[in-house]
Amino acid sequence: MKKVMIGILLMVFNMGLGLGQNSGTDPLQSHLFSAESIMRNQRELGLDKEQRTYMVKQIQETQSEYTSLQWKLQDEVGTLSGLLENAEAPERDVLRQLDKVLDLEKAIKRSHLLLAVRMKNRLTEEQRTKLREFRDAGRAQRINRDRTQRRQTRPRTQDRPQSRTRAQDFPRPSGSR
Repeated sequence: MKKVMIGILLMVFNMGLGLGQNSGTDPLQSHLFSAESIMRNQRELGLDKEQRTYMVKQIQETQSEYTSLQWKLQDEVGTLSGLLENAEAPERDVLRQLDKVLDLEKAIKRSHLLLAVRMKNRLTEEQRTKLREFRDAGRAQRINRDRTQRRQTRPRTQDRPQSRTRAQDFPRPSGSR
């Protein structure tokens, strides 16, 4: 029972935004940009000093909030784990503690989403278009790389065992030409 509950908790905590991320398609992804992507492409985007200053400040504030929330989350998860260690876990207490954990998870996700929205709003339409193009180009490169890797892992034709289909490949009965 304890292993099942811990497994369920791990699933809950690894759900990301919980909006299709695990299935590989996040419906928000096409509308938002990661801070990392903006920072990595800041020259190509032509970020001005005011945009850069604003984004650095937002990232720092979000990181500070995230760190605080993460510490609280780990403490609450520890408390929940302690409740589950009991031979018979008190359901009411477990659910109350789970609500605390989920509230912190929600706060973390909210903070990350708010950062992405603020950064997107600070970009010009031209900058957003460039970021979409960079993202699409990166996606195309990943797809091509994955296809190439799949081809390389398949055995080559000359490495595959050949079937004996030609008559000359079969032994002839003795006395026949």
